[in-house]
Amino acid sequence: MMMYKGYKWTVETEYEDEDGTSLHGKVVGIIDVIAYEARTLEELRVAFGNAVDDYLEYCASIGKEPDKPYSGRFSVKVDPSLHARLAAMAKEGGMAFDEYVEQTLRDAAWLSSLMFLDCEFMEKYHEAEKKSRMEAQKMADAGEADTSAS
Repeated sequence: MMMYKGYKWTVETEYEDEDGTSLHGKVVGIIDVIAYEARTLEELRVAFGNAVDDYLEYCASIGKEPDKPYSGRFSVKVDPSLHARLAAMAKEGGMAFDEYVEQTLRDAAWLSSLMFLDCEFMEKYHEAEKKSRMEAQKMADAGEADTSAS
C-alpha cells in the first residue's frame, strides 16, 4: 500500500467510461473523504499525492486541523469483570478476543447510527405533523370566518 505524508491510498475500482478505462481510489483511515482518479496506475499515484497536497492546503486555508490517519489500534481500560466477560463471550463464540471486541464495537456503532437516524426521522415527522395541524387549523379558522361574515 502506497503512503504519502502519512496517508494511505487504495485503488478502489476500475471502470469503463466513454474515454476508456479509468481508475479511482480514496485515502483510507480518515473521516474526511479524499478521492482521486486517473487512467493509469502511475497517473493514479500522482493523483493520490496531488489529492493529499490539495487536502492539506485546503485545511490550512480554512484553519482546520487535517484528519490524521487512524492505525486501527487503541488501548481501552475497562473494569476487569467486563474484560473477563468479553473474553468468555469471545471464546464461546469461537472468536479471537480482538475479533470479538471489533465486531461488538462495529455492531454498537451501527446501532447507534440507526438510533441517530431514527431520532432525526422522528423529529422531521413531528415537525411535519405539527405543520400539518397548524395548516388544518388555519383552514378551519378561515372557514369559520367565512360563515360568520355571511
